[in-house]
Amino acid sequence: MKRKSENYAFESVSMSKCKRLVRPLVAKIHALNDLNNKYANVLDFTLTEKGLESDYQDGNNVTNDSVRYRPSINPSGENEDKMDSVGRIDKKLKNSIRGHHDNKTFNINEENLNNEETVKSLDSNNSVRNSPNVNVLAKFTNPIDSGSRLKSLKPFVSNSLFESYVDTFQIFQNLIVNLVEACGSEQRRVPKLTTLCSHKLGKGITMSARSTYYKLNQSLLFDIGNISPEISGYYENLCDDIDPWLELEPTNMSLQYRLDLLVGYIIHIIVLNSNYTLYLIIPAFLHWLKEMADATKNVKYEVIMHNLFKEFWNLDSDYFSEESRCLLDHFGGKSQKEINKTLFWLFFRIGFWRNLIYCLFDGASNKDLIYGKLMLETFTKNDKLCFNENTLGKFDFIIKDICCIIQDSPSHVNNNEVLIHLTTQVIVHSKTKLFQAKYISEILRVYSLILYRLSYLAHVWLGFRGNNNNSIFNSSLPGNEDLFEALTRMTFFCITKIKQTTEQLQKNRSFHMHDRIQLWYQRLRKNKENFKVFLMTMKILKSFYMGQRLSFLHDLELNAIESVSNCLIHIQNSSLCENRSCFGFQRSENKVFNNFLKWLVSTQNHSAVPIAKSCLRKYYGKNPAFEFELINNSGPKRQRSILDCIREERKTKIRKTNKGQYYT
Repeated sequence: MKRKSENYAFESVSMSKCKRLVRPLVAKIHALNDLNNKYANVLDFTLTEKGLESDYQDGNNVTNDSVRYRPSINPSGENEDKMDSVGRIDKKLKNSIRGHHDNKTFNINEENLNNEETVKSLDSNNSVRNSPNVNVLAKFTNPIDSGSRLKSLKPFVSNSLFESYVDTFQIFQNLIVNLVEACGSEQRRVPKLTTLCSHKLGKGITMSARSTYYKLNQSLLFDIGNISPEISGYYENLCDDIDPWLELEPTNMSLQYRLDLLVGYIIHIIVLNSNYTLYLIIPAFLHWLKEMADATKNVKYEVIMHNLFKEFWNLDSDYFSEESRCLLDHFGGKSQKEINKTLFWLFFRIGFWRNLIYCLFDGASNKDLIYGKLMLETFTKNDKLCFNENTLGKFDFIIKDICCIIQDSPSHVNNNEVLIHLTTQVIVHSKTKLFQAKYISEILRVYSLILYRLSYLAHVWLGFRGNNNNSIFNSSLPGNEDLFEALTRMTFFCITKIKQTTEQLQKNRSFHMHDRIQLWYQRLRKNKENFKVFLMTMKILKSFYMGQRLSFLHDLELNAIESVSNCLIHIQNSSLCENRSCFGFQRSENKVFNNFLKWLVSTQNHSAVPIAKSCLRKYYGKNPAFEFELINNSGPKRQRSILDCIREERKTKIRKTNKGQYYT
């Protein structure tokens, strides 16, 4: 159906005018790419004394890990001895463990591991709140309008980049206003399907035009004679400009949607260059589109905003075809993908993304749910969870914040995928640190850190949430077996390495001469026992969640039962959480946790029943009435209670005679 000419003045927008409209934006993008290629640090997001105090910066740019985050909790457990006080003995021992640990020094920041939380909330620290530098951060993370959002970049970027961003912002504003005015006003809240399809087709326009690629527009950088045969075929398929797409046959159809196609082209050329030069300014574009949608009540601004945000937020390697990826590798500018990944996690930590999403979706009543959903969607995109060197310094902070989002969205389909990525990074990062450890004191710290991280992941994934909420574990999602396998294998790996290290210590000639060495030996053995308990606990939880038998759980000694129950309560309550102690009694009933205890009793395993009772006592305190109800209501129906069976077994003797057997 043909659009009404009184509402859409597409007849007045000729091909030459379309090209004149988009030419300034494309030229400015190429100028930014040229700036990025000529000057190595022009796109650095620098946190200097203009912006943040020492709690948030160390004077370098973001590529050199300018933002330091200190862990808010002590994952290493008890306070270890300083390395310099035992360095003389460590030097004697390092050769004995060289076969099992890399000889390179692993610098664990002891202050970071042992101090309490040092990164305070801006609202809870008066001295920080009144700082003019923190006001700069507040203006950056939560600006009042799009102009303020753009201006807030100034303290953190170079003057040349900021001036280029101001010009780009003005060009973008003029371009969108001209296109929307040419299309006319549209009040309907639901966009037309043809409009959405036209915006999607803009990706094809962007990828197939030679004007899109930076080096193809720079005569000094492009020589057709130097193109490899593999790329020449792709190059020959490119269009000189965007004309063929805007003049597709039948022309009466393409003419109707020419402006929508042009908007799609603008959206995708911006998204395409977000990996290069436009990453920092796209939030200002989105904020301005939201303001225009609210001010004019024209739904076209809102549609453009949503489509631009969706493409930018979900940008991934799947966005590019093989052809476009090859062309970008050869003819694109200098990629900033790794720097953008660092910026993403930096903005995530300071609340930038949360405030931006709240701003764009301010009309929604469930903004927290929208934020969690969008974050879980983007975590798996563009290798964000493959942490680089600049994000490893905030590793534990990032894991904790991601897991908090997972806990707020327990039914999201991406939860397992995110947890698998996190577990993979924990294993890779922990093994790297372990093999880099040079001294025994460092090795002990790394083992404590590994156990802390594995316990925290188990708490998030398998912990029984209160208020009748189920755990995050979802049997319908793929990857459950992989997660259990990863946690148990990493635990077994640590047990094996500790065993090798203790054997090397025993073979050392100084083993019986120094009390310090024997103390380390005992601590290593203690770590080994902790990992064994965690391994058994994970097997119990796997049997419960995956519907398997407890065949591996044989008669345990009393101390082993107490250790396993302690680990279960630790994972459930998690002293890893700041607001709860490991063994603080719970006065409210947790029915999900009760179901787990009933399952333990129903297995009729001689070790499972004492574990269940110990967990019950440590979780709720001494409550005989509740214990009696829990034990007696467990197990299969139409059978005597497990408690009665145990009592009867203790009082009876079985006598075998020629006539059979009877009870006395």
